[in-house]
Amino acid sequence: VLSGRFSSAHIVRYAIYFVFFFSLLFFVACILRSNVFLLLSFLFFMIVALGVIFPVTTQLALQPFKQNSGSASALLGSLQLLVTFVISAGTNLIPVDLLLLTGLALLVCHVLYFACLLFKSPEQPVVA
Repeated sequence: VLSGRFSSAHIVRYAIYFVFFFSLLFFVACILRSNVFLLLSFLFFMIVALGVIFPVTTQLALQPFKQNSGSASALLGSLQLLVTFVISAGTNLIPVDLLLLTGLALLVCHVLYFACLLFKSPEQPVVA
């Protein structure tokens, strides 16, 4: 629905702004030990934005591999699951507050998204 009205670059840009904002709110709510409904609402909006970012960026990343797009997509999905497993296993080994650690991890990832958006070279768009 969105791709018919806006370019991929605009969709990704505004979704990154959206996810960064709610990630910041989620981290502050984790620090303040807010109630679970507030935390879940911030998490919901972050996941909605990520649900917009991932398909668009995956589609753009697979464009050069038209002939092998199925294999490339399977490899991309497998790598995402592997990284998720390693991070989940690693965080269980750290004796800290997991809610705060989750908020911090999400904030760091979304700050990196935001930094990539802000500090890209002028001649190269974030997405084609």
